[in-house]
Amino acid sequence: MNTIFDLATDIIVISRQLILHAEMSAWDEFAELDAKRQSLVRTMNLEEIDLSDEDNVTFRSLMNEMIELNEQLGVICTEQRSELAKKLKGIRLGVKAKNAYS
Repeated sequence: MNTIFDLATDIIVISRQLILHAEMSAWDEFAELDAKRQSLVRTMNLEEIDLSDEDNVTFRSLMNEMIELNEQLGVICTEQRSELAKKLKGIRLGVKAKNAYS
């Protein structure tokens, strides 16, 4: 059974991989990994967690890293979505122009 630290570390590793996939626009791989990450996040039970002060500091650090990676991922995905929207708009304009002269 995974400890809360193992789960957090696995989520961090997958988040870093997601960032790479997002930067490369590898959306099929991204979707597969994101589903895995979401599954791991859902398995984290934080309601009855009892940590020592030292473990609490370690866990807080892991959680902060998870949050930072998630925010970075959000920025990258938003940028990629904007780029794709611009390309799609260009394609639509090209189709309209082609149809107008056909």
